[in-house]
Amino acid sequence: AIYYFAVFVIMRNLGMSISFLEVFVYAPLISLFLALPLSISGFGATEAIYIYFLLQLDIAPQKILALTTFLLIYRLIFGLASWFIAHGLLRLAKRQNLLTSLSNVLTRK
Repeated sequence: AIYYFAVFVIMRNLGMSISFLEVFVYAPLISLFLALPLSISGFGATEAIYIYFLLQLDIAPQKILALTTFLLIYRLIFGLASWFIAHGLLRLAKRQNLLTSLSNVLTRK
């Protein structure tokens, strides 16, 4: 739902006149088609699918391409942020486990 809200905000900032309900109807359909293995990381397929669905709402192709570019950047930023957070937590968990194991070895004598 957060992703669809981000799609809605980006669309409105690009000057697209689309309602929140329309985003919640079309965005899951688009996501469903993007889950199909049509291309590498969805490049090209994303643009084609968004253009197919959003042209039906009389949105200019230039705005749709701008939208897909912003969504790609959005996914990259949040993907990288998620990776850094997960990697940091994993390293912290390993360090804590190592410290606990070392403490157990040192206290056993």
